[in-house]
Amino acid sequence: MMRLLVTATLVAISASYASAQSRQTTLNDLLKRYADAQSYSQTVSVNYRETARGTQSGFGLVVDMKYQRPNKLSLKITGPITGEIMAVSDGKSMLVYRSKTGLFNRLPAPASIAEFAKAMLQFGISGEADVYHFLQRPPASAFQNVRKGSDALVNGAACTVLLAQMPSKNLIQGYTARVKLFLDKTSGFLRKSEIAFTGVPRRVSVRTKLKGKPAIAEGTMKTDRLIVNTVLKLDANPRLSDADFAYSPPKGAVEQTLDKYLPKKP
Repeated sequence: MMRLLVTATLVAISASYASAQSRQTTLNDLLKRYADAQSYSQTVSVNYRETARGTQSGFGLVVDMKYQRPNKLSLKITGPITGEIMAVSDGKSMLVYRSKTGLFNRLPAPASIAEFAKAMLQFGISGEADVYHFLQRPPASAFQNVRKGSDALVNGAACTVLLAQMPSKNLIQGYTARVKLFLDKTSGFLRKSEIAFTGVPRRVSVRTKLKGKPAIAEGTMKTDRLIVNTVLKLDANPRLSDADFAYSPPKGAVEQTLDKYLPKKP
């Protein structure tokens, strides 16, 4: 009986180890696939939802991206709240235009997509656990407690699902996101990603009294946030030309100085 118990325990440990190895291999394969891509284009639908005190709010936008290593990239972001944002690097210089303000900025071309991402943070544009993030070649260690979820269909594509946790460096610093990755079983690329945060404080105005009179004070409330990226169209290693990374702001746009957006020197 003791021998049977030991054998059963060893079999369970072996199965658990094999399962963990399989999950890690799947993640490593995904990371390598994006790391090896020399060019990439996609259209993604992004939905942002925030839940606070039982009430939901949110917005959606569409992102068209074209990328060619090492530093040619075009991002077109459109949505009812953001308006149109164009961020284009032709490998020599970078231009960012925002239709809501009618302003545009010129910056030196970032040396890589990772540096491009840092520059975009200056304009409040970020991404994590999505294609934009994976093209930056993040280490596998960025994802913790990786486990397998139930297979799913995304727009008709059969997908393997991975669940993980990832400390956020850009979206919500100091918080760990719950991440859900949907990997196309045919192409191996992402079809969808979900990034969820719980208990994030948000500043709110609170009605109060000051010396017996009605007043407004600043308070905080905890919110849950979910960002869903759904890939509508993708093309890995497409043939891209200089025309794909050429952009001029519309007539009437005003150039803004760079001082506000350039990273501060240490």
